[in-house]
Amino acid sequence: MIQMPNWRRIIIGDAFKLPSRDYNYYRDFTLVWPFVFFSIVSLIIGFRHPRSPADTLHFHRVLVVASPCLLLAKEKLLLAGIASVVLIAFLFRGFLLAAVWERQWQLLLGILLCLSVVAGTALAKAHDGWRISYDIPEGITIVQLLMATASVLFTLGLAEWMQEGLRI
Repeated sequence: MIQMPNWRRIIIGDAFKLPSRDYNYYRDFTLVWPFVFFSIVSLIIGFRHPRSPADTLHFHRVLVVASPCLLLAKEKLLLAGIASVVLIAFLFRGFLLAAVWERQWQLLLGILLCLSVVAGTALAKAHDGWRISYDIPEGITIVQLLMATASVLFTLGLAEWMQEGLRI
């Protein structure tokens, strides 16, 4: 018996089919942007030496958002590693483009500190045989694109909303 081809699958494909992945993967994937953004902003504001009262209030607000993002994640080490790598990239860019050459030792110290944290944690966990509890996919699906876009838009909207009342 000859079967007719499924034209809907041929024309549309599996673009809108929800892949069967672990719920923890999607939760961590969604929490990456808020945690990375708000943790880096809290580090930048937290280590600024002359801080105004508005900066202190903003530091506490941002820290209150970044902390639950880390607590809600299943793979906390993965989120902290991603945030450290992004912070290294920002610090290295600041080191290369620094207008004030006297502050470069601070940027180098930040780069070395982040590199040592990432490398030390990765080596210790690799030695213990640590593995991520879910599979990271090879390709990009439309579900991942939609979740990443929603996460970025939510993060930027929350940051804009938090910034509104800080004009002191």
